[in-house]
Amino acid sequence: MSAIDFIQEHFFKGADSYNDANTEMLAAYAKMHQLDGEIVFLAADPEAKVKGIGTALLKELERRETGKRIYLFTDSQCTWQFYEHRGFEKAGEKDIKMDLSGNDVGLTCLLYSKVCAG
Repeated sequence: MSAIDFIQEHFFKGADSYNDANTEMLAAYAKMHQLDGEIVFLAADPEAKVKGIGTALLKELERRETGKRIYLFTDSQCTWQFYEHRGFEKAGEKDIKMDLSGNDVGLTCLLYSKVCAG
């Protein structure tokens, strides 16, 4: 079990709907595209924000994996714009509701993809 799965399972009721939405989007997308890899987690120190660390990490990945199609999951409460500004294209979206600490929260699960240009 990954750390992200552990956090979702133990702290967020409704994580199953989040995972199910992602699984459904990926299955539909994979029917039409060869997928070579997934970005599971990308993070930089918040103090380093706007210093280009995240962009540098993505550029290095693209340099190493030129020609490969990569994908990632994010949602409407995260910084999906970061990926769009770096050439990722939205490949799927699905609206869900999650119970976070007794509050129903509406989210849009997002699937993004890109062919690494190098």
